[in-house]
Amino acid sequence: MFDDDSRTPTNQFPAYPPRLEPLDLSEPRFQPHDRECLVCYLQRMADYGCARHQFTRHYQRISAPRATSLLERLRGWGGCCCECEIFWNVYVPNPALVDLGEDERIVWSPSCLSVRRGSSQPCELWIRRSQ
Repeated sequence: MFDDDSRTPTNQFPAYPPRLEPLDLSEPRFQPHDRECLVCYLQRMADYGCARHQFTRHYQRISAPRATSLLERLRGWGGCCCECEIFWNVYVPNPALVDLGEDERIVWSPSCLSVRRGSSQPCELWIRRSQ
């Protein structure tokens, strides 16, 4: 997971600074789009900093209320403490659908490819990181 010398994650998602002030998740910018998958939502929310699973819980409440074990499942796959870890340890961009630069950062990606209502699964833009 880490480069031996630098102790920085080896994939394209940087560590976002932790949120110091509370978020008002009722604001429209924090609402999941219709049929937006969890991972695309979290990618969109990354601009607002690391929220220690606050965005994951919000998505679950709004878009996938029946996915009651969502956080436990993500933690079991390596996304234990925050949304950043979901990108480091759980899901990566699908190289068949997302253009990655030489440094493996996302150069271009289409909008979320959508999931059925109530789903907590990623759309086809994301694949599970091989362990």
